Formats: sequence, structure tokens, C-alpha cells
Amino acid sequence: MLRTTLIVVIVVVLGWLVWERHFSRDARIGRMHTACMREFGATAGESTSAPDARAGNGGDPAAAIAKGAADALTSLRQGVGSAVCGMARDACKRDYDGQVCQAALARTGG
Repeated sequence: MLRTTLIVVIVVVLGWLVWERHFSRDARIGRMHTACMREFGATAGESTSAPDARAGNGGDPAAAIAKGAADALTSLRQGVGSAVCGMARDACKRDYDGQVCQAALARTGG
């Protein structure tokens, strides 16, 4: 009897943990936010900037300008992505069944 009860308790706890990690609202919102950030290239720790323009070209001013423009565009894209993805995450936390949240979830496959 004790062994059966212990097995049932373990199965229930494992089921709850799987549910919370993969299928709950918070898990779906988290996956949506991560996918959205990845789409905009705004993931933490990942650099998408152009390679160093001065490496091997003697400090060419045109290459430095091109690198600066590329870095500015990357920074702008990441900033906009962070704002959009944060807005979608906040909308989902406020109203999970709302149009904004459901559209964001559908778009990112969350």
C-alpha cells in the first residue's frame, strides 16, 4: 500500500512539473517571448554586429563608417524587438485570451 501511494505521489509531482514547465500559460508566454526576441535578434549574449572594420585594412574610414552604420541598425532592431516582445509578454500576462496575446502566440508558435 505504501509503495503504491509513493509511486502515485511521484507520478503526480512529475506530471505537475512537466505541465508547469511546458504547457502552462507562463511557459507558453515565456516561449513566445524567447522566440520573438530571437526573431528580432535581441537575445542576450549574442552579438549580431558587423565584424571589426579596422581589422586588416589599416583603419579605412569608409569601412569604419560602414561598421558604425551596421552597428546602429543592429542596435535599433534589437531595441525595437525588445519593446515589441516585451509589450506582447505584458499583454499576455494581463489578458491571456485577448487578441494581442493570441496573435503573438500564434505568430511564434507558442
